[in-house]
Amino acid sequence: MNEHDSKIAVALEIALDAGVLDRCVKHDIVFEGDGDPQHAFDLGGERLATGALGRNFDGRDDLNEFIAEVVSDHRGEECVRCRELRKPRAPDPATGERPQH
Repeated sequence: MNEHDSKIAVALEIALDAGVLDRCVKHDIVFEGDGDPQHAFDLGGERLATGALGRNFDGRDDLNEFIAEVVSDHRGEECVRCRELRKPRAPDPATGERPQH
């Protein structure tokens, strides 16, 4: 894993822990949670200050940029796979039956 991917993984974990992002237990897809993004910035700052993040980030601004990036990358109020599975499917033209999920 390169440095950028490592920072993204840490920022994602922080955003999930802060409730800003959520993960579908069925499909392991990350989407927007109910938490305030400021909570992720604060939690990240606390972890950075205690040394829990090691030397992965060049400071709080660097960490906040990665948190903002992962939050922005996971917009959506629900798991996209769950949403797709709930959509009614068109009947099969040959049989007239709707496909099963």
